[in-house]
Amino acid sequence: MRVLRFLVLGALLLTVGRFGVINAQWSSPTAQALDRAKEANELRIQRQKQLVAESGKLLELSADLKKRIDNSPPEQLSVDSLKEAAEIEKLAHKLHQQMKD
Repeated sequence: MRVLRFLVLGALLLTVGRFGVINAQWSSPTAQALDRAKEANELRIQRQKQLVAESGKLLELSADLKKRIDNSPPEQLSVDSLKEAAEIEKLAHKLHQQMKD
């Protein structure tokens, strides 16, 4: 009687184990698709945060340059202002390329 119980229990466990493997194989493409979608979403969120940060930096640099130009004499621009304008231009170009991609 005891042996019979163990045989039935063993057969039951093997049957459940096989179905578990089959179900795992069936759900594997679905699970992989969900993982890929989750990773893509995380990349989109990270990219969005990066774009927002760089846009904020661009805005800050532009506002600083505007203050500097407003406070300087009309016929004179400082070397620092020209360097900052070049940095703004580079950042704006980089941001534009990232938004296109």
